[in-house]
Amino acid sequence: MVLRKITVILFLLIYLSSATELHQLVKLPVLVEHFVEHREKNQNLSFLDFLGMHYSQQNEKDGDYDRDMQLPFKSHDGCSTTILSALLHNPPSEISNKPESSMACQYSEYSDEFLSQAYLASIWQPPKSC
Repeated sequence: MVLRKITVILFLLIYLSSATELHQLVKLPVLVEHFVEHREKNQNLSFLDFLGMHYSQQNEKDGDYDRDMQLPFKSHDGCSTTILSALLHNPPSEISNKPESSMACQYSEYSDEFLSQAYLASIWQPPKSC
């Protein structure tokens, strides 16, 4: 039971860190380091002033613009979401070296044998395939 909980928590953390912006929290040490850099230049700068300067104002291309863009939630990268989606859709045992365009999608055909006649006679009918 404990192993099951640990596995669920592990998969949840992997999903949240790759499919959401939660992975930006890994950049928190950069935020602290950058605050210290600014604090060395201006001793009167508070942390809230620092956050306001970097997150509520326009992104000015100043001398440390590249460093500013390394802060958490300043840039967005969706590549990790794409990688996770591809792995979940094609488990490693099914991944092939074929180009993606050559992989055929299989769709099941619509069949109305499971629908009752009373339901089919009503105005609200399910969509039918072409």
